[in-house]
Amino acid sequence: MGLKGQTSKNEKYKLVNIDSLLKTPVILPKEGYSITNIQFTANYDKETGMIGGVHRDRFLQFQDKHPEVMWQFIHASGKFKIGDSTHYIPFGTERLYRLARDAWGDQFGPKVILHVQMLIGKFERYGITRDFIIRDILIPTE
Repeated sequence: MGLKGQTSKNEKYKLVNIDSLLKTPVILPKEGYSITNIQFTANYDKETGMIGGVHRDRFLQFQDKHPEVMWQFIHASGKFKIGDSTHYIPFGTERLYRLARDAWGDQFGPKVILHVQMLIGKFERYGITRDFIIRDILIPTE
């Protein structure tokens, strides 16, 4: 299978079964948080929107507590169908947001390979949880 997309050659993404990952308990790492590069297949579910509520609050808490990490995100997320469930996952760059919004919009929902950073951390009011940021979107060419 060929792929279109761009990823830094220095970044390694571990293929995961995202359904299994989402069903496992979240365990806080010894350092207080961990960021892991993962990849999985999903279908773009024809919708983008703002990051709101609980997710936005957790991002801001993390940035305040750990400014040295610079876990950047823009203020938009995409809706992706993963197995039997649907998840809104924040875009890490405006380029990815514009790809989904302008190229696919609400008319085209391609199957994609997502390169995602997963954050596991403990948050005020929310306990231990995992969050995701899309770092790249690859489109299978076959």
